[in-house]
Amino acid sequence: MDNAVRHNNKHNPFVKITVSMGSTSACGQTTVSVADNGPGLPEFEQEVLTSGEETQLNHSSGLGLWLTRWIVRNSNGTLAVEQSAWNGTRIVIRLPTRTS
Repeated sequence: MDNAVRHNNKHNPFVKITVSMGSTSACGQTTVSVADNGPGLPEFEQEVLTSGEETQLNHSSGLGLWLTRWIVRNSNGTLAVEQSAWNGTRIVIRLPTRTS
């Protein structure tokens, strides 16, 4: 969420965070979504988040996005980058819901 506000160039930054579990989410998953009205995540940063690998030539400009991707993948989750309803960015993280 910090990035959604910090990198937002709008006069009135807007961030919407949604968390869903159970019947409103994919079966057995918890979904966290962060959407904003900012300038959008650069395509290069999107690719770093969604590609299968990171190399010396293909990496994020900061640790936050890379760390998020690493945690999600090592938690058997998925991460998607989309355009938000406000023409900014929407990051969707799906993680297995712990039942015990």
